[in-house]
Amino acid sequence: MNSPALHPATDEDFRWLLGERDATRPLRIAPDLAPPEVLAIVRGLPANWLIVVAHEIVGIIGLKADGGEEVEIGYGVAASREGRGHASGAVTALLPILEARAVRLVNAETSIDNIASQRVLERNGFARVGERVDEEDGPLYCWRKVLA
Repeated sequence: MNSPALHPATDEDFRWLLGERDATRPLRIAPDLAPPEVLAIVRGLPANWLIVVAHEIVGIIGLKADGGEEVEIGYGVAASREGRGHASGAVTALLPILEARAVRLVNAETSIDNIASQRVLERNGFARVGERVDEEDGPLYCWRKVLA
């Protein structure tokens, strides 16, 4: 398996991903990366990185909330590229970036039915710290990792 690389996502990248700007890029996009409405939401998050494997964007990982020393991460991988360790590798690659930014607490949430995403967080040393119900997403597990 190729380990995923993280590339900071710029607004120009989102313009390209959303088809707002035609540009020649050295990367391919997984055909089912994310629907435009999801990309538009992700574009507005505090920080994002493209998950790249073998010159293809297979997913996006980012900060859903940035409180300085405490952040919340979210990630997604194209359905056609799931089950290959890309999400786990992306979280692994993101943690030292966050640590270098003096982040001390990393939070995440998963659907209680999303076993694969729960395994991603467990493999990266996150502990389940609670549950909550979201109006849109339903029952969620809350996760936390303390960075050194």
